[in-house]
Amino acid sequence: MNGPCVAGVDVSMLELEVAVLPHGLHFTVTNDASGWAELVQKLRPVPIAAIGLEPSGGYERGLIRALLAAGFSVRRINPNKLRQFARARGVLAKNDRLDARLIAEYVAIMPTRAMQRDPAAERLAELVTMRRQLCDEHVTVSNQAGHLEDAMLRRMAKRRLTRLEADIALLDKRLAQMVAGDAELSRRYRRLVTCPVSVRRWLIRCWHCCRSWAPFAASRSPLSSAWRRMISTAANLRDCGASMAVVWRSATCSTWRLSRLFVSTPR
Repeated sequence: MNGPCVAGVDVSMLELEVAVLPHGLHFTVTNDASGWAELVQKLRPVPIAAIGLEPSGGYERGLIRALLAAGFSVRRINPNKLRQFARARGVLAKNDRLDARLIAEYVAIMPTRAMQRDPAAERLAELVTMRRQLCDEHVTVSNQAGHLEDAMLRRMAKRRLTRLEADIALLDKRLAQMVAGDAELSRRYRRLVTCPVSVRRWLIRCWHCCRSWAPFAASRSPLSSAWRRMISTAANLRDCGASMAVVWRSATCSTWRLSRLFVSTPR
């Protein structure tokens, strides 16, 4: 077969199970630098259009870097979507070989997006993940400390909380340094803090200014549905860091749709 092929890789801590379709090729390599080099060498002669893999707790990071450096198109598959895809195809069994083939079939059938490596975003994501884990641990220890009766255990919990708070503060400082040192991250951060007034508060004011619309707000008419969509769309845009100009354009567009619906709604 000379047509384009797709590959699926099931990632584990020690091994990589690889399936290539439609060739039906299956092989296993180790999940280390030598295994990644062997994988690249075996896939070079094959016209690979895309390589799919499922996130596996960070064990896939080195493989992704090696494949991108070799020039392959890599697709990261959402685990939930992959499980739904397996159920839709009637695949109930689960092992490494079947998972690799299933990932390859998913990439061949479903639309996926090629990964693009961003070293700054990767470092930032690693710090954010660690901070989230420390915050979760802080909440757990704090809840436990509230029920401790032994004095020694309370002192131990207090020391742990102090240490966790110091680590979280250190990560906050490191995150601020990374954002300040990267032009793109700084631009995104400025967009997040552009508008000091929450758009939700702004929308509440608009709602109070339109009290005459309240009777149909809870109804299922096209007009009330469009109004609720306008509020939801603008709020979501602001939550995602969109500037007030973008939110205003979205609200203006939604208001135009409201007027069209109002005109077309029978009186």
